[in-house]
Amino acid sequence: MDNEERLIVRLSSEEILFLSEIVFRGRYPSESEAVRDAVRKLIDSCLGPEEKVTILQKAASRNSLDISDFATEGDDAKTVLSNVIRRGLESDRGED
Repeated sequence: MDNEERLIVRLSSEEILFLSEIVFRGRYPSESEAVRDAVRKLIDSCLGPEEKVTILQKAASRNSLDISDFATEGDDAKTVLSNVIRRGLESDRGED
C-alpha cells in the first residue's frame, strides 16, 4: 500500500474482547492487522476487480483537479462549491 490513512471504528466491548482473543490465540499479530484483513475480505466480497479499477481511477482523477477547474475570477464560495458538487456527481455517473 502506497499510503495509509487512519479510520476510527467503534466496536462493542464484546467485539473487542473477541478480537483480542483471536490475537492472543496467534491468528493475527495485532488487532489492527485482524481488522485490516477483515476489511480486505469485505472489499473483495463486495467489489469485483473491474469495479476496484474504476473506483481507483475516479479517485485519481479527483485528486488531480485544481480549484481553477471549478471557478472563474469573481466566483463566490457557494458557486465554486456548487460546481465541485455538480462535476463530482456527473463524474460518478460517467458524464464527463
